[in-house]
Amino acid sequence: MKIIHVLLGKAKPDNTTSGVSKVVFYLAKYQEIYGAEVYVISITKNSQYDGQILSGHPRVEIYAQSKTRFLVNKGIIQRIKEIEPDIVHFHSVFIPEFQIIGDILTRMSIPYVITPHGGYRAEALKRNKILKKNWLEIFESRLLKRAKMIHFLTQQELMEFESLGLHCRALKVIVPNGVEDQPYYDYSKAKSYLIEYFKLPIDSTVILFLGRLDIYSKGLDLLMQGFSIFSKKIGTEKTYLLLVGPDINNSLNKLSGMAERYGISKRVNLFGPVFGGDKFLFMSGADLFIVPSRSEGLPTVLLEALSVGARCLVSYGTGMADDILNHEAGWVCKLSPEAIAEALLIAIKEIKCKDKIQKISNNAINLVRQKYSWDTVAEKILSYYKELSNVG
Repeated sequence: MKIIHVLLGKAKPDNTTSGVSKVVFYLAKYQEIYGAEVYVISITKNSQYDGQILSGHPRVEIYAQSKTRFLVNKGIIQRIKEIEPDIVHFHSVFIPEFQIIGDILTRMSIPYVITPHGGYRAEALKRNKILKKNWLEIFESRLLKRAKMIHFLTQQELMEFESLGLHCRALKVIVPNGVEDQPYYDYSKAKSYLIEYFKLPIDSTVILFLGRLDIYSKGLDLLMQGFSIFSKKIGTEKTYLLLVGPDINNSLNKLSGMAERYGISKRVNLFGPVFGGDKFLFMSGADLFIVPSRSEGLPTVLLEALSVGARCLVSYGTGMADDILNHEAGWVCKLSPEAIAEALLIAIKEIKCKDKIQKISNNAINLVRQKYSWDTVAEKILSYYKELSNVG
C-alpha cells in the first residue's frame, strides 16, 4: 500500500514544539514498519528548503509554500502523480493548499483522509470565529464532502464536529495519537537534575508546564490566576511554577507581566524550549506536570509525560481527562482559576504520599502502553485505509 501524508510544516521526531509534526513523523514511521510504502510531503514557508529530501525513514520531502496560498507548488502535484498513492492523508484543517490538492485527488480518483487534530473543536473555532465560519461554508465543506474518512482523536472531538451540522458522508473513526516507550527515569535523580538546571532551592516543590507558550489555547492565563490563588493559600512553602517553551506572540513578556500583576513573580520562572533527554528528565523530575488547555486534539506532550510516569494534572480540554480519571493516572480540573487552585492543593498534598504517587506513575505508564502505543495506532489506521482503498 502506498500512502502520502501531507502537512503544513516539517515532519520531525524532536526539536519541535509542533505536536502535529511529531505525530505525522511517527505515524508514517510505524506504518512503514507494518509494510506500507510511506511518503511525507511537508509544505514549508521557507523557500530555501524547496525540494529537500530528509534521509531516513519515513521519507520526508519538503516543498515551499506558494506566495498565493491557493496555488500549490507544482512539485507536490508531480510527486503525487509519480507515486500514484492508494491513500493521501491530510493533517490539520483551514489550510488553503489542501483544497487544491483535494480537488486534484478527486479528479484522479485517489481517496483522501483528513485528521483535524482538534481544529474543529468548539474552543478552537472561537479564534478568528467569523473567518473560520465563512471558510467552512465556502471552502472547507467541499474538502470534507469529498473525503473518504475523517479521523478524530477523541470521542469529544467527534461530537463537537457533528454538532457543526456539516454535510459529510465520510467514514468517521476515532483513533488516538501514539507515543513511543521511554526509558525509566529515576524520580530522585531527575528531580535533582531539574533543581540544579533551573537553580531552585533544594527542597522546592516544582510544578511544570512544558510546551508552546500559547496563552489562550494552553490556558496559561487561567493557570497564572489559579497559581496565584494557590500560592496565597500555602503561604511561605517553597513551591515554584516553571513555564518552559517557545515564545508565541510575545507570550513570555505577557506571562511575566501577569506574574508581576498577581504577585507571584518570585515563584514563577519562564524559560525557552527544551528537547530530547532534558525534556523527559524534567517531566520525570517535576513533582507535578500540568496541562490546563482550553482545547486540544490530543496533546503529544501529555502522552510523553504519562509515558515516563509523570504526575499529571490536566483539564478536560486535553481530551484525556476521562482516561486519566478511569485509570487513576493523575488529577483532573475544570477550567477556572478557582478550580485549578483547588486541584493544585489536592495534588500537591497527595504527592507527599510515596505509595500513592508510585501507583499513579505506574498507572500512567500502563495507560500509555495499553492504549497509546504507536504500534497499536498505526496498525488500526492502516486497517481503515485498506477498507477505503480495497488494497490488501
